[in-house]
Amino acid sequence: MPVFEVYLDGEKVAVSGLEREGILTTMLTWCRRPDDAPGPREELELAVSGLDSPSDEHLEWFRRAIEFGSEIRIRPLETGIPMPPLQRRAISPEGRRKHKEAYVRKMAAELGWDIIESEAAT
Repeated sequence: MPVFEVYLDGEKVAVSGLEREGILTTMLTWCRRPDDAPGPREELELAVSGLDSPSDEHLEWFRRAIEFGSEIRIRPLETGIPMPPLQRRAISPEGRRKHKEAYVRKMAAELGWDIIESEAAT
């Protein structure tokens, strides 16, 4: 099975992999928020995650705030043995629907559209 070996400052921090259909992702994210937003003003984060498509589970092998100047190395290999994920989160059908509804409402508000719900939908 394909795996991603991920190193941070020379230390192997994760080996992600899936035996079946899904997605493997290694992301480096930088974010700067407005002064009045909750949470840290600026953030730099490394995350190794994925999606096990058949079970619809989100997997996480590694997530950490890092410093500028950190060295990150990602080694994609055709075969390997992954580490077990540190976290597995399944999304229920109800949870998926809530996320979709929230997204539709946000987009409607952004576009200035009104949503008219039928009685059957409530």
